[in-house]
Amino acid sequence: MEPTLFFPLLAPPAGCAACRDPRLRPLHLYPVNHNKPRVTPQLNLALYGCGRCGLAFSHPSPTEVELDAYYGSQGQGWDRRIATDAAKLARKVARKRISNRRDYGLLAANASLPGSTGRRALDFGCGIGAWLDVLAEDGWKTAGIEPGVTAAAAAGERHRILTEVPAEPTFELVVAHHVLEHLVDPLATLTRLAAATTLDGLIYLSVPNFARVADHLDIDYVASDKHISSFTPIAVECLFALAGFELLAHSNDPAWQELDPRPQALKRLVCIGRRTPRELGLRAEPLGEAIEALLAYGRIRPQPARPPDPTRRLRRLRRIARWLLR
Repeated sequence: MEPTLFFPLLAPPAGCAACRDPRLRPLHLYPVNHNKPRVTPQLNLALYGCGRCGLAFSHPSPTEVELDAYYGSQGQGWDRRIATDAAKLARKVARKRISNRRDYGLLAANASLPGSTGRRALDFGCGIGAWLDVLAEDGWKTAGIEPGVTAAAAAGERHRILTEVPAEPTFELVVAHHVLEHLVDPLATLTRLAAATTLDGLIYLSVPNFARVADHLDIDYVASDKHISSFTPIAVECLFALAGFELLAHSNDPAWQELDPRPQALKRLVCIGRRTPRELGLRAEPLGEAIEALLAYGRIRPQPARPPDPTRRLRRLRRIARWLLR
């Protein structure tokens, strides 16, 4: 009789987590960080890349039960760490508004925004509502979707909160600010958001920047048990095309970087798309950016460690002896 394994052995996925295409390539294997709250009980995860849409995704994916326990109604994720103190929460909202105002300025600089007065905007994964605050200040009619109970309650004091994405074209602008990396199937969400976006409406997407991992050196940020979907500009372009969006601009473009030269901007990939009825083609080699990024990251050598100091232990014993003999 074969022994029962509490942790199942890693087996290759049958197809892409997003587009279901079987043309997959293993890219990376990494241990789950056990020093932080975890989504999955897995010891190790493998990063696979899709040869059709370019998405990189961690495998095995967490189950719906595990995701709900961490992010959803049980509030086991970051939602439980939101301060219940009103003053602390207000300061947190104020800090986020400053960052989101800059993001809104970058959106306006890289896309032709429709007149905001009376226009409708949806923030998918709105958190405590700071992005919605910025949009409302500019005249947008705002709505948000947020699975975290505490965050949704905070945002709901100032904005309309929806329980699901509308099935008909409703919004001229949709925002998905650091949400898709947490989802097992980001294409399904993009498709729903496209259905809720009016023709020529815009999407603002922000995710961890897989393509610049050799620059920011934070590979745990772009691939982990929480950030289970990893994106390059080409992957976003392909996923946009499959969902019904056309990629207009992205933050890895040198022209964009002149507008946002902050060092921390390297860690995130911002993409702007437009809702289009046209059928868009996909790139021939969508995994090229991800592979080049990992190769570049692997070529970076860590700083050499200091040589051992043979007198360190002796000096420490002398200090202890002097203290004891005082």
